[in-house]
Amino acid sequence: MFGPYREEIIRTIARSQFPTDLEPKLGRRLNATRTDGQTVTVTVTDVTESSVTLDAAHPLAGEYLTFDVEFVDIL
Repeated sequence: MFGPYREEIIRTIARSQFPTDLEPKLGRRLNATRTDGQTVTVTVTDVTESSVTLDAAHPLAGEYLTFDVEFVDIL
């Protein structure tokens, strides 16, 4: 698994807190600044007239990954 999906990193903010120069669209990836100054990439997961829901999870969180590996040499 890529890593666990964590519900606690989902935030719903008032539409009035969303930048007026950006149109929130489902699936749109944005960079946001946390209160500690760090930048985090979020995905818009829900939009209503009054709120925007942002998910800071990596797109592969909670997903199982499969790799095809080819050995080309053994040392």
